[in-house]
Amino acid sequence: MRKTSEGLITTDLFAFLTTEPNDVVATANPDSMPVILTTPDEIETWLTAPWEEARKLQRPLAAGVLQVVSIGPKEDPEPLQRSLSCSDRENGKARRVKSKPLMTI
Repeated sequence: MRKTSEGLITTDLFAFLTTEPNDVVATANPDSMPVILTTPDEIETWLTAPWEEARKLQRPLAAGVLQVVSIGPKEDPEPLQRSLSCSDRENGKARRVKSKPLMTI
């Protein structure tokens, strides 16, 4: 790959092949869903067959293969907390303090 600012570089590139959504995915995304290969034979076909054969795998998953496991607004877990030790130089005593959350996920 060639980047204008860096010249020729080697990097990993990824892409998702999409198709029309099946009935389960269409409730969340009516535009598309990723193509999902579910058997070793499908993977082998995708990697080795001529495009005329492999392209037949670009289809929605059959009904019943996916199921919804959660519905509703996303709720983030409580922020991570970590105890830090610090020295209280003013009092000459060591104390343990709780830090503020390091990050919110």
